[in-house]
Amino acid sequence: MFNVKASPRIVLLLILFIALAVAMSAATTANGSKAEHCVVQIEPVQPGEKYSEMSKPVCFETFAEAAYFASGGVVRLAADFEAAEATEHILNPPGIRRSTVIGVDYDLSGFGGNTISWTTSNPNGCSGGSTYAASSMPSGWANKVSSARSYQGCGTYNHYDLTNYGGSVHDCGYSCSSMGAMDNQTESERWSQ
Repeated sequence: MFNVKASPRIVLLLILFIALAVAMSAATTANGSKAEHCVVQIEPVQPGEKYSEMSKPVCFETFAEAAYFASGGVVRLAADFEAAEATEHILNPPGIRRSTVIGVDYDLSGFGGNTISWTTSNPNGCSGGSTYAASSMPSGWANKVSSARSYQGCGTYNHYDLTNYGGSVHDCGYSCSSMGAMDNQTESERWSQ
């Protein structure tokens, strides 16, 4: 049997370390689910095609981590940065860009909750006339969008209630703090000038 006598300072540090680890792993949204901020790489629709090529979502616990990833390491935000505060200037700062954010969907109205950021390698976004089209929502995001913002010249941000751009449509323009009758109904999206 070991006879180990730990100093009170070591015990306190160990308790603080465990408490911090538990707190960090328990990041939650207002509705009690684990916070999740995802990024999808999407490319412009090519001539003759109906939809964009897009990656699988890569997800993070904080919006700051997602913004850093979405920007190719250019955007550095405080760990507690609120996604609702994201602006064009913050997500797509002037100067050298590795990628461009064209839109952010939120799972709560008023730009709250979990997010999915859409980013492209095209530095002009929609400004040069490019169109982006997600024929279906990434895993976990079908029928989940409650507010949205678009950036980089994407003044038309359509949310459809069926895959392949079918059914009812709600155009958020550059910003919609709620989706009205389309709340939690989005199954496909399209961005254009």
